[in-house]
Amino acid sequence: MREKNANCVDKNGLKNCAWMVVAVLTAAMVIALTTLWMERRAPGNRAQPAWQTASSGIVSPRAFPGADQAGAALFGRQATVDVLEQLAAPRATPWVPAATSQSATLSEAYQRAMEFPVFDSLASRKDPEGLFETAAWADACRQVEVHDATLRCGDSRLRDPAYAETVLARAAGTGQAGAILELAMRYPTSWNTISLGNGVMLDDALYMLAQHGNLRALDLLRQWCTLGNHCKEPTLTRNVLMLLMFRATGVSYQAADAASGFEGSAADIRRAESRAAQMGLLH
Repeated sequence: MREKNANCVDKNGLKNCAWMVVAVLTAAMVIALTTLWMERRAPGNRAQPAWQTASSGIVSPRAFPGADQAGAALFGRQATVDVLEQLAAPRATPWVPAATSQSATLSEAYQRAMEFPVFDSLASRKDPEGLFETAAWADACRQVEVHDATLRCGDSRLRDPAYAETVLARAAGTGQAGAILELAMRYPTSWNTISLGNGVMLDDALYMLAQHGNLRALDLLRQWCTLGNHCKEPTLTRNVLMLLMFRATGVSYQAADAASGFEGSAADIRRAESRAAQMGLLH
């Protein structure tokens, strides 16, 4: 983790581009979060921002159909989770590698869905991307934001208010990253109460993405650990997640140069480095 980059050392042996380490990671995070922001501004997805703070911590803008609300309240406001331990645990949700054939956001899935002439031709697909696009079409109809809605939203399934998110959960259960992140953003207090229809919960899928170095998943976990007493050893956890985000971008760093991105003392950062070194990303 403490590699030296010859291109960043001047003739006096001093780092002269240390700022690039933080800048590159910050840029990657900004791109990821900007994508999420644009996703929420695009047609077919007007969900309220999921990260809202209150005196009790994170609050969900609405309840997921069928979720255990008592469990959600416990998860969001009282339970303390060892996120680092969870990141090391085996996961049941399958890994779907990023590819041009996989939509990264709901708005992208919606644009692809609109290439189908009729809903049934899309809804018959059972692959991860097909389910995500089906959910995007249904979600747009639910929010009355489809062009030619009379023609495109007439299917009886689209009149079921729970249909869109039921299919979205199924897409997440197949490992479709965009679907997992969309649900996690919508329901930050319910990750361990939303079933994905395959015997596992949403938190399993989110941790799976983080294990594979997904920046958006790692940052969602880091944000969650900033609110309330949700995480065991929150400072250590946030620092380790930041280190994993550096690793996921392929950017080397010097702890002294990147200090502004971490919390606590030099000893806290060294402890985080030691813990992060024991954790491997699967991508």
